Amino acid sequence: MKNPVVRNDQPMAYIIDRADEVASMLEKFTNAPAYQVAGQYANIEFWLSETLHALEALADYSKRFDRLFSAQREWIESHNVVIGSYCPMCGGQCELSPGLQPPREPKQIPAGGRNAATQRLKDAFYFFVVRCFRMKLIDEASLRDMCTRVGTSVAACDLVRK
Repeated sequence: MKNPVVRNDQPMAYIIDRADEVASMLEKFTNAPAYQVAGQYANIEFWLSETLHALEALADYSKRFDRLFSAQREWIESHNVVIGSYCPMCGGQCELSPGLQPPREPKQIPAGGRNAATQRLKDAFYFFVVRCFRMKLIDEASLRDMCTRVGTSVAACDLVRK
């Protein structure tokens, strides 16, 4: 069995995918039937933890990328790593390529994508806890505390219970 060749055309977006998955779930709760929201509220600490973990991963990305970049560059230089070009015929490294070159450097996920994922996640969590507040599952102090922990403020208009 051949070893798979990883193409470095696109930066890996695991942290954005993870943040988007959590945000998607929270967005569903915002419009879900009340009994389902009550059930998800029973696990509010889990959802808060998932949100905080995803936000932390997004915030710490640059530090992790710098370590990855430095370690990868150091390895390539100290071990004289070279690769051939990608062969679309066999799906691997082309042994017949005219010149071997050092691997391409990893590409950083653009800040815009990380910022958008952060904002979507904060908004999704916020609207979920506002829904819980309006359903009288939490009080204002708890709402404000959770929003502070996630790094978002509370709009006065969202404190009106209908």
